[in-house]
This record gives sequence, C-alpha cells and structure tokens, in this order.
Amino acid sequence: GAFSGGVSIIGGGASINIVDSILSNNTPANCTGAGIISFGGNIESANDCNFIAPTDLINTDPLLTLVDINTFLDFPSNNSYLYSLQAGSPAIDHAVGSVGLDQRGTVRPVDGDGNGSALPDSGAIELNDFISPVLNQITPVPTPANNPTPSYTFSSSEAGTISYGGACSSPSLSAVAGNNTIIFNPLPVGIYSSCTITVTDLSLNASLPLTINTFEILAAAAPVVDSGGGGSASFGKPACSGNQCNGQTNTTVETTSAPDNSSSLLPFTDIKGHWAENYINNLHQACGINGFKDANGNLLHLFKPDQPITRAELLAMLYQCQQKSNSENIAAELKATSFPDAKNHWASSYIYAYEWLLTGYPDGTFKPDQNINRAEAVKVLMLTFFKADQITGANSSCRDIVPNSWYAKYFEFALNHGIVQGYADPVGTCAPAWNISRAEVAKIITLSKSVQVQP
Repeated sequence: GAFSGGVSIIGGGASINIVDSILSNNTPANCTGAGIISFGGNIESANDCNFIAPTDLINTDPLLTLVDINTFLDFPSNNSYLYSLQAGSPAIDHAVGSVGLDQRGTVRPVDGDGNGSALPDSGAIELNDFISPVLNQITPVPTPANNPTPSYTFSSSEAGTISYGGACSSPSLSAVAGNNTIIFNPLPVGIYSSCTITVTDLSLNASLPLTINTFEILAAAAPVVDSGGGGSASFGKPACSGNQCNGQTNTTVETTSAPDNSSSLLPFTDIKGHWAENYINNLHQACGINGFKDANGNLLHLFKPDQPITRAELLAMLYQCQQKSNSENIAAELKATSFPDAKNHWASSYIYAYEWLLTGYPDGTFKPDQNINRAEAVKVLMLTFFKADQITGANSSCRDIVPNSWYAKYFEFALNHGIVQGYADPVGTCAPAWNISRAEVAKIITLSKSVQVQP
C-alpha cells in the first residue's frame, strides 16, 4: 500500500521490492514490514528500511531540489512533490538497472553532470543542469600597468568555456571550477572599462558577464601576428550578396592565387600526420587558404589546426571559399562593416559580406576576435552552403543536443549527411558549447561542398 508517499506491508506473505529509489524525510513508521526487500541502488536519508544491498546508501542526504508539485504524479490532490537532483548528489550514476523514461518522459539515462558517464541516476528523474556558473573577481588587473599582457584571476562555480567581451581577449578558453588565472592578449595603450568574461557550462548555461575592473595600460604592445587565416590579398566578388545569400549553395571555386613558391607541395608545416591534413590541404588548393602571416605580412606556413577559430577567421575562410579567381582586391568589392568594434579590423570587409547571416550582439558589437562555438559555427556553415528550406533533420544521434533548440536542426542536418560525426569522448556527444577548432572548420567546409541535397 502507498500512504502519503510511505511504503508499508499490510497482511502476511506480502513483499515489496525496492530498487533505484530515493527515500527522504521519512519517519520509521513509513517504512515497515518484514517483506520490504532491497534490490539495490537505493538511497535513504535515514535508516528506516534496513536496506542491506551493497549498492544501497543509508544515512545519506540525497541532495534534492523541489522542481514541481502535482504535475507529473498520480495523486495531484495530495500535493505530491517532484524533486530533482542537485549537482553532486550521490544519486548521480548510482542506479543499478533503471531504463526507459523518467517521470517527465526524458529517456534514461543521460549524462546530466557532464562527467562522460551516462549511467542512470537513482530516483524518479535524471539530473538536469539548469544552473548557470557564478563568477567572482579574485585578483583584479593591476593598474596602471606597464605590461601590455596583464593577468586577471576570477572564480567560477562550474567548469566551462570562457568567452570574452569588450576589447579584451585571451588564449585561455577553458575554466575550471575554482580559481582561474588568465593572461590577456597584447593590449594597446589606453584605459579599459568594458572588458567582460562569461563562462558557459557543458549544458549551455551561460553565466552573467563578469565585468573586469577598469584598468590602464601604459606600455605599447608588440606587433601582433595577423591571424586572418586567409591566403592572398586578392579575392573575387561574393557568390551572392545581401539576402540573396541565404542558403545559396556554393559554386566550384579555384585557387585565388598561387601558393607560396617555397611551400607549394607542403603549404603548412604544422599539419603533417594531423587527422585533418587532407581537409586543410583541400582548403589551400581549392580556396587559396594560406594560413598565418607575421607582422610584416610574410607567410609563416602555419595553419594552427587545433587552435579555436575566431568569428573573423571563420568569415574570412568562408568568403574566400565562395570566390572566383583572378579578381580584384577585396577593398574594391566590399565595404567596411558598420559594427563599431570591427570597422578598423583586418576582417572588416569579410564581416560586411556576411552581415545578412551574423547580426552581432545585443550591445551592437560583433566581437570579431571572440572564438565561435560549435553550435554557432555549424549554423553559419550550413546556411552558407545549403538553402534554408533544405536544412531539416530527424532526431539527433548526439545526446547533448537539446531538442527544439535554435541550433538543433543544423546539427541534425549535418549529422544526417555525414558532415559532422560527434565525439567518441564523451561518447555520443556533439558538444555544441565547445569552441570549434580551425581543423574542424576545414573538415566541415570540405564535406559541405561535396554534399548534394535535393532542391
């Protein structure tokens, strides 16, 4: 019998088997009878039921959070309560055999805590992470500073991916739970009051932007390597312009300029044996992508395949891969972007070419040097190479793609056409919140150009 959520045996010869359940806030009278048998995976905040299976936890706080009253339960008139697991709950990955759907209809199990293990959780529902990381300043940027690459320390309540706002950026892209010290990229002389840091966890919960203290740089930064990622300075007109670009499939393109003579066979010295070597060489041969230059404009013959790609670099690659050869200089073909933080940027004209696709941020900025995550990049790439009405997909094979999210159909389309495959570690994930690397973009561009989709 069930009485106010308690478990009891009435009458002789009866038994109740309990498995993968949480018993909390009970009294001894609510777990009585000799026929209560544990099949393991149970957690009890007290020791009322005399559970003795090796996988049972007794006198253990299950760390629950009230999420709903009545909606999902069988006795709505009795004010039954539905609880979720807090991060760190001992019920996470603890069950011995739960399968099927949880109480809300979510397929069990899921890797709710992002630890790479998709074992089922004890209890009626799986862990859901709806909590955003909380950031706090620990050590401010020294000011005034003669060092153009100052450091800054902040704390985060969760691990995740770091993104930067304002004029500041850093090679540090991953945050740990606890204190994080970052070193900023070289900054020009001036006062900085608009720099922010945001951390996004594996479940795509973004923290509130942490405003970095106002600071002043007194010493000039050294020349910065041009990281445009594009090849020669000569480009063709866009394959389309304005709203006509929406979903236009790219045409066949040729190399916009001959590769550097000293590296015509091996244009990049840092990709030999890399998993994406063929994809990267394809970009060089088909699109004229020649990689990075030094401060004097000389090719370094570096692609930096595992480096996260910035928003500006992505657009430079896309623009060059849509052009015709023997064309005029880009400055004669395109205008500078209207985004205030990108007007004088090396990629200003590329950004202008794709303003139909990337509208920028609510504060009116574009953040050209900010890394782009996989969800944003896959959407941009799919809309560049395919028509919008072609982009449809069945259920995603990646368990960390949130159904009906703004990015879900783009991932589903790319997965269904073999353009992306997801990760083996953690198994079955697409990691939409992770930064996308330059190598991954090279692969997606190459495969997207080879896919034929019915109009």
